[in-house]
Amino acid sequence: MPNNLTTYVLENGLTVYFYNDNSKHTIRAELITKYGGRYKDFILDGKEYHTCDGVAHLIEHFLCEHGKAGNYLSIAGEKLISSNALTSFNMTRFYIDGVENMEETLLAMLTNIYNPLFTEENLKKVKNAIYEEIRRKNDRKFFEYNVKFNEGLYHNIKVKSVLGTIEEIKNLDLDTVKACYNAFYRPGNQFLIVAGNFDKEEFLKQIKDFFDKQPIEKHETKLIDLKEPVTVKNKSFKVYKYTSDTYIDIRYKINIKKLSPRERLDLESAIINHLAINFGHFSKLNEQLEKEKIVVGDINYWIEFTKDFLICSIGGYNTDSKKFIDSINNVINKKEFNKELYELEIKETLTRFILRLDSINAIIGPFIENNVIYNYPYLDKAEDFDIPFEKYKKIINSLDFSNYTIGYLINPENKEDCKN
Repeated sequence: MPNNLTTYVLENGLTVYFYNDNSKHTIRAELITKYGGRYKDFILDGKEYHTCDGVAHLIEHFLCEHGKAGNYLSIAGEKLISSNALTSFNMTRFYIDGVENMEETLLAMLTNIYNPLFTEENLKKVKNAIYEEIRRKNDRKFFEYNVKFNEGLYHNIKVKSVLGTIEEIKNLDLDTVKACYNAFYRPGNQFLIVAGNFDKEEFLKQIKDFFDKQPIEKHETKLIDLKEPVTVKNKSFKVYKYTSDTYIDIRYKINIKKLSPRERLDLESAIINHLAINFGHFSKLNEQLEKEKIVVGDINYWIEFTKDFLICSIGGYNTDSKKFIDSINNVINKKEFNKELYELEIKETLTRFILRLDSINAIIGPFIENNVIYNYPYLDKAEDFDIPFEKYKKIINSLDFSNYTIGYLINPENKEDCKN
């Protein structure tokens, strides 16, 4: 991948990244704040705060809809520019994506983000919209299931969901919202990336001019370290929702506190390949469990990083809970390695990496994650994924899969199916 990334640090501390690709017609701009659902405990200007779930997501709505520029999503739509925002556990992203009128739309987005209209009336409007979003999420069978998983995995990391509950949002006051905004929405905790076919010098001038006229309040913020134990809190739980077959998920909580950002990035690549080989569609285990009619469909797997832990999830719809769990644990703990399959997986990974060049978002999405999750502000390179077989083995052998929580999603009519 061509290294077309240019970095600027403004006087106010905001880092601006430009990725030029003149083979494209579009431009994408994103403002990322390193503040998501898991940041609930902090000290702002000497005062300690312990907030509820859902505040980061609520602020995202506030800044889109109730800022000095108006509703920037509507402004973008009028100019035929795609725009949205999203909040995850680790960050909040605001973006616009279009061909023309991008400079003025970017300024409207920035105007709202740095000039919110925090009033009781606007807070009420935002809350009403979020209530509806929570109700829709609550209708999905995996929403409560994932909330229970977070409660089972963690002792002191209290985040259960990015949205929060209706009761939590209802009780949220404007002063707490302002405190969270002041704590995290500061240039030193943010970065801006512009990518695609654009005039770098013109965009830089527009951005600098905006911040030269934009007063930024200074606040001192410190995150409170809640010292999360390495063990899981609960070994298992059950959620009863309508489902055609029982769904079981095993989530391993793996301590990676000693790993550097670069080592965590290598770990991500190694574990994804390892899971694909051992649990993917063409894996020996998946084929065996399908043949025995124990797994319904494929085995699912994914990973995420939360603070100093790797969470590795393996699950699926199944007809025999004990056999399914025992099979997963047996394979993950054996740590068998197949060089031929590993090299094939590396080739597929490199092919997908090359195909990123077809999409601006496919390039900058991983860059944003590298920056926020791993504190590694660099574009991926082919060699980042081409980890030698012996190094891959060493990485996997260093992981402890003995610490996990098992979740059961069960049809209420089949309560007797999962007695273990």
